Amino acid sequence: MVVPALVGTIRRWRVARRKLTLKGIVNSLVRPGSDAVQRVTDPDPTWTSWAAERGLEYQHDGSEFEGGRYHEAVPDRRGVGEQCYGVVRGTWNDTPFAYFLRKTWRVGGRGGPAQTSGNLLITLPGTPIPDLLRMSPAEAFKAAGGELPNTGVFEWRPPDLLFGHGRWLEPQIVTGILQRITAQLALAPAELWQR
Repeated sequence: MVVPALVGTIRRWRVARRKLTLKGIVNSLVRPGSDAVQRVTDPDPTWTSWAAERGLEYQHDGSEFEGGRYHEAVPDRRGVGEQCYGVVRGTWNDTPFAYFLRKTWRVGGRGGPAQTSGNLLITLPGTPIPDLLRMSPAEAFKAAGGELPNTGVFEWRPPDLLFGHGRWLEPQIVTGILQRITAQLALAPAELWQR
């Protein structure tokens, strides 16, 4: 009859309703910002193929760059996180470099839930002389007759690194930046570096 079918429908509805609790709804709204959801778990085929085509090394885990080593440290609070990943290492025009992606998130924070930047560490021919270190990298490159890309921020990192970061999220952009900087370093006068 109709009554047993109606009772079965009511029972299924009650079970489904128990699963749809206020706590469940809140968890489903908060979980998108959790560490587990925010973390990038799979290597990006774009970067793995870019590295392979150029004989460069690719490593998905970039945790060695986290924790305030190159960027301001992320606060140790629930809902705030950082992940460095997609590390490509090698040499470009005989200049050693490392590229990595950095993702930060702040659940409910200003500026959106997640931000990603591309980061470059370029090994200089030596430690810059004190006169160069008193200048910003952009000023130093200009004084030496060159120019840094204006699409990001560059900083000196002792003893012999140039660190840059920006919205460099595509291989073509990173290729251009690496080519531009390493070509200038190859032509820079040797007296600019302490050995």
